[in-house]
Amino acid sequence: MLKHTLKMTLIALGLVSSVSAFAQSSDQMVWVINTFTMNEGENPETVANLQLELVQNVKMKWNGFISQQTLISQDKKTVSTIEVYNNFDTLKAIASNEKLVEYRHKIQQYAQMNPVVYQLVGSSIKEQK
Repeated sequence: MLKHTLKMTLIALGLVSSVSAFAQSSDQMVWVINTFTMNEGENPETVANLQLELVQNVKMKWNGFISQQTLISQDKKTVSTIEVYNNFDTLKAIASNEKLVEYRHKIQQYAQMNPVVYQLVGSSIKEQK
């Protein structure tokens, strides 16, 4: 049980410390791209479904959560999420939420995760038709 609690705490701290180290302004939008590398023999749809539950049961309840897209690679070896938040404070609060940590622990039974936090430094160009 101690190992389980320690692992859940490390999951939350990993994302929170990543966010804290990057945070410059609490009013800037922030993106998190999280890549989940599937454990041998695991189904990527399991991770995708857990991500959907996580959004519906935890993230959508926060005002600063904007969106999340979940992608499965063609080779079925990775799942990626692209998450968008209004600001760093919201992300930090959600990242330390006990329910989110529980979902992350469930997901790590199926895949190894690598979240990276980004802030916008340029703009996107959409083709005009």
